[in-house]
Amino acid sequence: MRGKQTPNDPDSYTVSELCEAFGVSRSGYYASRQRKSGRREQENELLVAEMKEIHSHRHTRCYGSPRMTRELLEAGLSCSENRVARLMNEHGINARQKAAFRPQTTLRDEDKLPMPNHLRDAEAPAAPGEVYVSDITYVATREGWLYLAVVMDLYSRQIAGWSLDEHMETSLVTQALNAAICLSPPGE
Repeated sequence: MRGKQTPNDPDSYTVSELCEAFGVSRSGYYASRQRKSGRREQENELLVAEMKEIHSHRHTRCYGSPRMTRELLEAGLSCSENRVARLMNEHGINARQKAAFRPQTTLRDEDKLPMPNHLRDAEAPAAPGEVYVSDITYVATREGWLYLAVVMDLYSRQIAGWSLDEHMETSLVTQALNAAICLSPPGE
């Protein structure tokens, strides 16, 4: 015995005690340490070495398991996507995620202060078409990002006009405003 044993310290137990606890013979334990790795384990080692090569040198760490599998198959190595995913996970080979594209709708001029909110202290509109407010946002579609300008009647809180386009130029907002004026002219 090697002094005081603590349950969480594996070094405090002898090989005989550990073999007895796990139901393994001492000779079987020592034989397993001498045994060469099997064919599947050797193939996995070869795959991992090739994956590390692909991951670190050739493709700037951006390949996930589907593209890594295609590369390995093209190199003549036999593997499935699930096997590649498992080995990548076990060995910490992770694809670098590309940041999601988000269009920018606000270009701030650091030298200028933001415009004050003139409507904050104003009285609520008394009739439709007295006060319009608008905003621009972006929408993801199958064909890419589109910009949406919306004009709202502050009296009824209904959308009075809108415009959708691939750009965020002044015409986007003026088209939405013109649509709002056509549908409910101011002062009516």
